[in-house]
Amino acid sequence: MIPHANRVLELRDSIFGEMTKLAKEYNAINLSQGFSEEVVAPELKKYFCEAINEDFNQYAPFTGMPQLIKSVIEYNKKLYDISFDDNNVTITNGATEAIFLIFQSIIDPGDEVLLFEPFYDSYHTSIKFCGGKPVCSTLSYPGFELNFEELEKLVNPKTKAIIFNNPHNPSGKVFSESDLLNLIKFAQRYNLYLISDEVYEFLIFDNNRFIPIQSLQNCYENKKIISISSASKTFDATGWKVGWLIADESLNKLIRRVHQYVTFSVSTPAQIAISRAFINFDSYIQGFINRYQKKLNMICQLLDDIDFEYVRPQGTYFLIGNIKNQSIKSYDLALKLVKEYQLALIPMESFYDRSNEGETLIRFCFAKKDETIISAIKQLGLGLK
Repeated sequence: MIPHANRVLELRDSIFGEMTKLAKEYNAINLSQGFSEEVVAPELKKYFCEAINEDFNQYAPFTGMPQLIKSVIEYNKKLYDISFDDNNVTITNGATEAIFLIFQSIIDPGDEVLLFEPFYDSYHTSIKFCGGKPVCSTLSYPGFELNFEELEKLVNPKTKAIIFNNPHNPSGKVFSESDLLNLIKFAQRYNLYLISDEVYEFLIFDNNRFIPIQSLQNCYENKKIISISSASKTFDATGWKVGWLIADESLNKLIRRVHQYVTFSVSTPAQIAISRAFINFDSYIQGFINRYQKKLNMICQLLDDIDFEYVRPQGTYFLIGNIKNQSIKSYDLALKLVKEYQLALIPMESFYDRSNEGETLIRFCFAKKDETIISAIKQLGLGLK
C-alpha cells in the first residue's frame, strides 16, 4: 500500500458521486445529485460574457470581488433588514468550501460538533477532516422537528459548535422563528458556535417563511453566529461554485486566512456576473420560485398517482419518500432502481449516524425538466411493483 495520511481513510465516499457515476454507467434518469436541468437565465450568461470581454479574467481579491460583496450586503439589508459591512463577508468556492473553511478555523482535534441527521454529508466529512467528532441529533421522520431534550444529553465540555441548514437538505423542512430562537439560546447557554447553512433561502413553497438566523441575533452582538449562502442554487448555476459566508469581523479574518491557502480566490467573471444579476434580482426571483413551486406540485401529484408515501417539502428542491413497505433497505433499492430501471435516487442511509431511519427513506431532486420528472416517477412505479 502506498503511504497515506490516516485521516483520509476516515473520509466517506460521497453518495452523490457514487449515484451520479452509476446514472451515467446505466444511462439512468438522475434525480440523485442536486443540480438543475434548467437553463441558466440568459441575462446571467450575458453578464458572464460581458465580464470576460471586459477583461475580468485575472485573480479576484481573495476576500471576494468588491462588487459581489456589496451585492450580498445590499440584498441582506433590503430583504431582511440586516446590516453587514465588507469585513463580514467572504466569497467562497461554493457553500461547500465555506463549510470546510469554517471548521478548519474553529475546530481542534477532539472537539465535538453537533449536527442534525439526516445531514448534508459535507458537514460530517469536514468535521472529521480537521480531527473533530460529529455528534448527531435525529430529526425524526416525518416532521423532522428539533429535539432539544436530546441536544441537552449530547452536549458536553468538548462540544464546540452546532451546524444546521435552513431550509433543511435533505428533508425540505423550514424552521420556525421559535425553533431558531431556541437554537440560539441553546448555543449561547453553552457558548457554542452556531453555523447556519442557508443556501436554499429563496426556495420556499406553500407560503412558508424563511427567517435568516442573523436577523434574530445581530452578528455584532453574538460573535459566534456564522451564516452561509450561495448564488449557485439561487441562479441555477451550480457549476459556477460561487458562495459566501458571513461572520463577525474577528472570526472572518481567521476564516479568510485559511481560504487564501485553499482556493485563494473564486472565479472572477462569475463573481462579476452574479453581482450584476443581483441588480435585477426582484424581477428574477419570483419567476424562479414559481417555477419550482410548479415542479413540486407536479412531482407530488405523480407520486400520489402511484400511491407512494412522501413528505411534502416546505423548501429546497428535494423530497423524501418512504419505502417502508418494501422488503429492501434504501441503499439496496437505490442500486436496484439505477441498474434495472434506469432511475438514480439517493438512499438516505448515507445521511445518518445515530438512527436507522434512513434505511426506509430515499431522496428525490426535482430540479429537473418536466419530462424528466414524469419519466422518473414512471420508472419508480415500475421498480416498486
